[in-house]
Amino acid sequence: MKTTIPYRTGLFLAGILAAATAFGDAAGDLSERIFKTSGFSAGFVQTVKSGDGKLLQESRGEMSLLRPEFFRMEITDPDESLLVADGKNVYSYDPLLEQVVIYSFDREIGNSPLMLLVSPDKKVWDRYRIESRGKDAFKVTLREPGGLVTGMEILFREDSIARLNVYETDGKVSSYEFGAVSPGVPEKKDFRFDVPEGVTVDDQRGK
Repeated sequence: MKTTIPYRTGLFLAGILAAATAFGDAAGDLSERIFKTSGFSAGFVQTVKSGDGKLLQESRGEMSLLRPEFFRMEITDPDESLLVADGKNVYSYDPLLEQVVIYSFDREIGNSPLMLLVSPDKKVWDRYRIESRGKDAFKVTLREPGGLVTGMEILFREDSIARLNVYETDGKVSSYEFGAVSPGVPEKKDFRFDVPEGVTVDDQRGK
């Protein structure tokens, strides 16, 4: 039974800009780039490679963000899966297994570097070491290793995220290559998740 968010199915306020310098230079630069817009939607191609570079999986989907607390990642091909965060809960839905796992948003936001893409909370950012890798690239690593993911690399194309590389503890690397950003900003209703009838629900909140 799944009890961990699938980071590779599953992998984004202007008020943060005033406090960005408190994060340090690289972190301040990254937060300014991330929070320049309130949200976006874009299609992506995901590849998963082993530690020695062997291609293990390729899939396609769409990611949507509405800051500071809404996140949606949907894999549409070849196998469907859905990860939705609505500010209170995080839902991981696998249609093939007919299963939904529910997590507490407050707990999970500190466990995945992907949540830096939506959260301006300094306590969350302080969990990570952020390094600049040139004008348009940043490396993010956990200060205290633990969990399935050790860090990620964020690459920008002008003001949009062009690529994410997510590094896992077993050596695998999940890369998300984003296409053109859809016009407009997602709405809160786009992040609503209703548990389908007849599926198994594994509620991890409070565990």
